Amino acid sequence: MRRTMIAAALAACLLGGSAWAEGYVPPEVPGVWQEISKSDMDTLFFDTSRCTYDPAADTAVVWMRTDTENLKETYVTQYTIDFGAGRIRTDRKGWLYKNGRVRELVNASMTMAIQPGTYGEKLAEAVAAYVDRDGQRADRRTGGAEPAEGEA
Repeated sequence: MRRTMIAAALAACLLGGSAWAEGYVPPEVPGVWQEISKSDMDTLFFDTSRCTYDPAADTAVVWMRTDTENLKETYVTQYTIDFGAGRIRTDRKGWLYKNGRVRELVNASMTMAIQPGTYGEKLAEAVAAYVDRDGQRADRRTGGAEPAEGEA
């Protein structure tokens, strides 16, 4: 009897350990996710299907997803990037995917400066490239017209 219990406990540990070693398999989250950063702890994505840019205000609204390997969770929230001011604002709501469940989280919205070497900078750069921020701003300054020959 005792040997059976020990064998069962050992089998459970071995099976549990192999499942743990497989790594985190993120949930299916609606959207078209483009990876912007990967480290040994988390992977960041933004949703290209819900990314909008307003050249007049020089702002973008984007959904970001963070898959965290060691916590085995995914967090999704909306950000507003103010390129001109060099700031990012988080939305008040976010969604946490963990253990096969989704929970809505309500947090205080916060604004932070886009600092070099941070996830905020990586997000801002990826979104700016995706929406062709430089091209759209140039079109806005020139009225969308191509320069005449010799004027460039």
